[in-house]
Amino acid sequence: LIFFSCFTAFSQRSCNTNPSPASLNFQNPTFESGSNNNVANQGDIFRFSNVAPGVDARVTITQLINGATLPQFDRPALVEGSDGFDRAFQPTLRTNGASSGAQFTIQYVITGTNTPVTLNFNITALDVDGNNVDLREFIQLSPLPASYSYNNPTAITFTNNATILRGTATAVTVEPGTGVSPQFGFSSYYEGISQVNVIIANTGGAASNDRQFSLLFEDITYPNRVDNNFTSPLICGTVRDNLGNPIAGVTLNLTGGET
Repeated sequence: LIFFSCFTAFSQRSCNTNPSPASLNFQNPTFESGSNNNVANQGDIFRFSNVAPGVDARVTITQLINGATLPQFDRPALVEGSDGFDRAFQPTLRTNGASSGAQFTIQYVITGTNTPVTLNFNITALDVDGNNVDLREFIQLSPLPASYSYNNPTAITFTNNATILRGTATAVTVEPGTGVSPQFGFSSYYEGISQVNVIIANTGGAASNDRQFSLLFEDITYPNRVDNNFTSPLICGTVRDNLGNPIAGVTLNLTGGET
């Protein structure tokens, strides 16, 4: 009788690496460079200090798409939990009466510098919904995450290719406020990277709308969780005999599902 203890991990991770993701706190951004006219413009860079111990996040407005604007670069929660979270990155997007959006580049750096640092982290997109008429929001992430998770049932349709993951509201239904209903959210897990690109946008919409987005940099609980992996697992562990002694030189053939 032998015993095999293991954990599964994504292919970027070695067996000696701590897989635990950081929970990141995006509060109180400061303007760093760009137009400096009290308006969030394309090309502006903001810094969130100490999103994790010893780590800052530099957020660049890479592109404003099809006439979109950002009346609020980061909106505080009026009621924590039901109107988003102060620790989340919460831009308000003003659409242009058509499909429009904003692209951000989020880079992690050593605190007080521009030196990149790699992290394991989650991004949870909350409140991906519509306007009850003709507009549907979407969130697009690149590079492709190691995995993503959502609830079943979900109000989001997912598409991806080799470089991006997009979650689009399936219908124009509104979730009141900026809530945390699992059906309107999804979580993406990244490992060992220093930079991620995020697009907040809408498809459809005949009139200008102010759309409130919320990106929470941690995982959330899904009552009926579904996990999808984009990377092959790396399995680490030790084969032991019935006395608990490690056995070397053993070949294992593993079959079955994820559980």
